[in-house]
Amino acid sequence: MSLPNRISKRLLVGIGLSLMAVSLTACFKPMLAERGGLQTTGVTGNQGDIYIEEIRTRVGQKVRNQLIYHFSGVNQSEAAPYRLSISIDDSLEGGLVQPSTSTLAETVRLNAQYTLVDTSTGNVVHGGSSFARATYDKGAALYANERARRDAEDRAAIELAEDIRVRIAAYFASR
Repeated sequence: MSLPNRISKRLLVGIGLSLMAVSLTACFKPMLAERGGLQTTGVTGNQGDIYIEEIRTRVGQKVRNQLIYHFSGVNQSEAAPYRLSISIDDSLEGGLVQPSTSTLAETVRLNAQYTLVDTSTGNVVHGGSSFARATYDKGAALYANERARRDAEDRAAIELAEDIRVRIAAYFASR
């Protein structure tokens, strides 16, 4: 078999595999999105109609920002039909310990209580609790330890926001 024949066979196989991959991806639809032509038009149900109350801590603000991004993009209207209130408790927990009793790792623990209120009636329509954990390694450098703790808090906040978002999506899907 000559070189051009081998190249053309490989090219045909590559094109065939690419077409199969494209046709497979066309079969999937995002769970929480409506389709409008070829582009996703937004969040379904009432998730885009939720105002998320401010949370005064840095970690709480990270959770709130993640939820705003996932629910409505950037728009938040205080006149929304639903209001989400979240309270977050955070703590640090020592992990691995050397025989000299110095901690090698710590775990950031976030516990949240949330309530979703229908603003027209003032009734709590959904509520619950969620949690997230993130571990980080400690070293001798103080700044590095502080940065690692902050990164762990951010990872836990993103995980917490995603869990709350999924729970609220499940509530709206079951109605």
